[in-house]
Amino acid sequence: MWSDGPGVEDRVGQRVKFATSEDCIHWSESASITPEPPQSGPESEFFKTRSGKGFRWISRGFWIRAGELIALASLDESWQELGIIRKNAINNFPPKKIPTGEWMMSQRPYDYREKGVSF
Repeated sequence: MWSDGPGVEDRVGQRVKFATSEDCIHWSESASITPEPPQSGPESEFFKTRSGKGFRWISRGFWIRAGELIALASLDESWQELGIIRKNAINNFPPKKIPTGEWMMSQRPYDYREKGVSF
């Protein structure tokens, strides 16, 4: 799973893709996990730019929970789909179960430069 920007990572129009392998040598063709970001496709004036006026999908990793493989991705600075794990937060890595049985995940709010990162 990876963020696949148009030409360069983190540009407007970016999607999240994946590929599979049984031996880590031979890989399947890549496929998109996410749709084209809203109003941010090749026809958008902001496509391929680093602009607050367009959108990009960002890969956040795979999470196995209760035997189900869940692909985590964020749409720029907004989140929804299967449900919100925590409001106003984007994770950098999938959640991890700690010895107490609880789930832990690093996360940052949109204004993390002022508020910092939390777990």
